Amino acid sequence: MKKIFILNASRRRKGNTTKLISSVTEKLKDFDIEIAHPQDFNIKTCLGCHKCFIKAGCVQRDDLPLLEEKILSSDLLILASPVYLHYMTGELKVILDKLSWWAHTLRLQGKPVVLLSTCSTNGQDTVIKPLGEIMNYMGEMSLQRLMHQWCLTKSIILSGLIAFQKKYHQELLKVS
Repeated sequence: MKKIFILNASRRRKGNTTKLISSVTEKLKDFDIEIAHPQDFNIKTCLGCHKCFIKAGCVQRDDLPLLEEKILSSDLLILASPVYLHYMTGELKVILDKLSWWAHTLRLQGKPVVLLSTCSTNGQDTVIKPLGEIMNYMGEMSLQRLMHQWCLTKSIILSGLIAFQKKYHQELLKVS
């Protein structure tokens, strides 16, 4: 069974990003799906010591190795972030900062990555674009990357997720 690991970077466990993830995954019954949030892990901020580039890993003792294993052992990685001040959440940025050595080692080489973003009015491009660039630097499989910019208002969340799912479900199946 293929494994999908989803990192939902929203601080709100039942917010719009969770609803979007649910709409994308609800029919994926043949997959082992694990959803996690940054707050599920004890991850310290980057020290800026650059030792990760020499040791191929962070020298701080925290839960980052556990998160790395979940990402690397998955067949498909889904990163989802709401827009916070026209950018990804701070928690997701902390994780990516601590994994910056992956960009120098192409640690995600060949891994398909799906990027999702939610917002109330605009700003999804300011999440999807930098996340896409970072994933590309880390070696993700850009030929199979499904990168949609979803700007969701509350009314769309409440009444339109079925339409999104119908439209994008087949594309997600192609990726996996």
